[in-house]
Amino acid sequence: MIQPIILAAGKGTRMESSSPKTLHKVRGKTMLERVFQAVHNAKNCKPPFVVVGHGAEEIRAMFGSAYQYILQTEITGTASAVLACMPYITEDTRSILILYGDHPLISSGAIGQMIGIFEKEKPTLALFTTTVPDFLDWRASFLYFGRVARDINGNVKKIVEYKEATESERAIREINPAIYCVEKKWLMTILSRITPSRATGEYYLTDIVALARGDGVKIVTVPMLPEEALGVNTREDITRAELLAT
Repeated sequence: MIQPIILAAGKGTRMESSSPKTLHKVRGKTMLERVFQAVHNAKNCKPPFVVVGHGAEEIRAMFGSAYQYILQTEITGTASAVLACMPYITEDTRSILILYGDHPLISSGAIGQMIGIFEKEKPTLALFTTTVPDFLDWRASFLYFGRVARDINGNVKKIVEYKEATESERAIREINPAIYCVEKKWLMTILSRITPSRATGEYYLTDIVALARGDGVKIVTVPMLPEEALGVNTREDITRAELLAT
């Protein structure tokens, strides 16, 4: 079975709100509820782990005991959030699906496509990527996403975070929604090899792509509609999401 992990520990400072970011609503539903529904409607998934931090009790109070909440005591990056879940991963888990509670438009169909490709092609790492023609209008939300760097043969080399990207790398239109499906055993060994970002000091989960490349393991990319890859960090992003939500 596949163990989903939903990262929902962020404070969401740019939302200018005391509430946890993932509890902000898009067309009447909290972002976290929308992600829960997408996971529930996908096949072959266990009940998700929910990584909480800021506003943890508020999230627990809203969604109750249906989920296992894992507290990220030090908010030091996405890799740290996933690492906090490792002691709770069971023996029958084959792979781990990592999602974000602030991606409210992801569908069960996209999750199912990711799982289907992972089970068919049996990579060590699968990641969604989405390609946009520009960063205008509602696509402006993607400007600060990481870029997918490929070699001359079209194989993924690494993810370059916007803050660390050169101008030529920022011009790349294939972006990283940061949603992964990873073989459990490899992930459990790789997390300790992630080092802090030079720009922010955070431990970025995106580093697993370069580490997978260095280890020579199989990596596959799965195309994702930009409309489903939209992440929310500001109130402007909520407005953009509401234009696309159903």
